Amino acid sequence: MLTMAWLLSSGLTVEDGVLRIAPVTAVSLLRVAGALIALRTAERASAERLGQLYVTSCRTRLYRALASQPSPGAPASRLGLNMTRMITDLTALKNWVGYGVPQLAVSAMSLTGVIAAIFLVSPALAAAAANTIMLLLVLGTLASIVLGVAIRSSRRLRGRLAANVGGQMLAPRLAQHFQCDELEKRRIRDQSKMMANELSRWRGIAGFMRALPDAMFPLIIVILGLGVYLQAAPVLLDAAALTTSFLLLGLLVSPLRSVMLSLEYYMAYREGRYRLETVLGSYETRDRAHNPKVDKRQVAELITLQSATPGHDAPAVELSLARGETALLTGLSGSGKIALISLVAGLNDPPHIESRVWKIAIDGTEMDSMSRTQWHAKTKLVSPKLPPAKGSLRRNLRFGAQHLTDSDAEALLARCGVSLKNEFPRRVL
Repeated sequence: MLTMAWLLSSGLTVEDGVLRIAPVTAVSLLRVAGALIALRTAERASAERLGQLYVTSCRTRLYRALASQPSPGAPASRLGLNMTRMITDLTALKNWVGYGVPQLAVSAMSLTGVIAAIFLVSPALAAAAANTIMLLLVLGTLASIVLGVAIRSSRRLRGRLAANVGGQMLAPRLAQHFQCDELEKRRIRDQSKMMANELSRWRGIAGFMRALPDAMFPLIIVILGLGVYLQAAPVLLDAAALTTSFLLLGLLVSPLRSVMLSLEYYMAYREGRYRLETVLGSYETRDRAHNPKVDKRQVAELITLQSATPGHDAPAVELSLARGETALLTGLSGSGKIALISLVAGLNDPPHIESRVWKIAIDGTEMDSMSRTQWHAKTKLVSPKLPPAKGSLRRNLRFGAQHLTDSDAEALLARCGVSLKNEFPRRVL
């Protein structure tokens, strides 16, 4: 930038009202342009390579965490959600590491160099440009905070939609059998509209941030005029210096827009990293050195639940279930049946409720003292694909085991102390 400023200030002249450039200066400027193109090309290739290496390591860790899970475990409806994380979150990480960080570094150097070059031509104009850049950066930073909220909301809605669509694709006949396919279609359509609205808000805020550099020239003129008015000192520039200054000011737009784009990448990176850390951290939650030794080959003999609850408003459960025993969990829709099963299976983290002292243990070893992998070695979640459907208890039981006869289902219900065949719709898990 300093070289370009020196070439422009020394090679541009005005003769008889005509702007002229020396041949040597023109050739030198072409060489500078070629050097800039070469540097940009090398920067993009190196940055892309760095981003891909980073994403490859993250993808490998995520694959190991999902593939090495001892339990067959997570509900199959979350398959779409995990695939979305593998694509969307890793893309957010790659954009920040491969695009955001290099662009931020290069833009910082470019802005500093251009401001220094303008200072050689006109200190007052350089001060006005620096103040304008600071103002736009403050506005962009404030907008990025709002952008982060929009990104988190849109990602949450996208995850819900992916989980819902994944569940419907894995059990397409369930909705048709109970004649609720139109209801599920409307649900997917409503979720899609909500996600589209949040994504539109995301892109609108990002568009505002990227449009801020377009207001740089008017703001520079206003700030320069305000400074001249307050100091009562005119800014004297000849035609060549004025032309050089405006050519250099034009070089500020692209780096500043890159900074705004980097802020967007960073906010998406934060959310994507949080989501991936949630997935990776849910399998090894504690230091292995402090975990008790557990024989994974030994079958669990007793599962104990003491004041166990999946949430603040859900009732506590007291249960001791020995090997070979069967328990039937009933409750109203939304009472936390699936959440409690996921908690016992080690799929969800237990809630932190200070007013309750809860305990979930296998053979006397509490969940708090075991890693998630050790817990999964002791628990298995069988047939989590189908959610509780509207119908009788017997119908819900037979969805989990198609070979179960009516007499077997009635006998199983009788063992659990339930004899009503056609009651409690959607209340059994």
